[in-house]
Amino acid sequence: MQEQWAGTTATGYSAFSMVCLIIWLSLNNYIPKENVPIFFALLTAGGLAQILAGMIQLKRGLATPGNLLLTFGTLFMLGPALTFLLVGLKLASPTPLIGYVNIFLGVLMGLYIIPLLRAPLIPFLIGPLGFFVLSTLGLTEIGYVAFKPVASFLFAVSVIYGLYMVAVGLGEEVNIHLPVGKPLMPLKEPLKQ
Repeated sequence: MQEQWAGTTATGYSAFSMVCLIIWLSLNNYIPKENVPIFFALLTAGGLAQILAGMIQLKRGLATPGNLLLTFGTLFMLGPALTFLLVGLKLASPTPLIGYVNIFLGVLMGLYIIPLLRAPLIPFLIGPLGFFVLSTLGLTEIGYVAFKPVASFLFAVSVIYGLYMVAVGLGEEVNIHLPVGKPLMPLKEPLKQ
C-alpha cells in the first residue's frame, strides 16, 4: 500500500503570515524592545513549520513548493532567529549584513518566479511579492530608510496574502476550492498521434 501525504500549503503559509506580521509590527515600532527576544522563539517555530511542510511537499513530488518552503524556513526564519539570539546575547550586530541577506533572499524569490509561472495566478504572486518585500526590507536595513514605508505596506499585504493561501490550503483538503486563477503559462498537452 502506498503512503499518502496531505498538502502542507496551510502550514507553510501560516508560518509565513505570522513572520510577516511580526516584521510589519517591528517596522512600525509597535513592538517594545523587551519583546525582541521572543522573535527567536517565534521565528524558530515558523522555520520548523516551513521546513517540515517543505519536506512533506518534496515527499509528495512537488519540487517547487517543497524547495521554496525549505529555503525560506531555513534562510528567512531560522537564520534570522539565530541572528536575534546572537544580538540578544550581545555577541553580534545584524547591521548591515542582514540587509544584504534580505536583498539576496529577494533575488531568490525572483528566481522562483520561473517555475511559479506554471502555477495558478494567486500562488504565483508569492514570487514577485517576495522579491519586492524582501528587497525593500533589505534596502531599509542597509540604510535606505525611504523604502521603510514601502516595506511596511508590502509586509501588511503579505499577511493578508498568506492568510488567503492558508484558506486555500485548508479548503483544498476538504474539496472546497477558493479562486486562485489560471496559470500564466499552462503546460501544453502533448500532441495526439
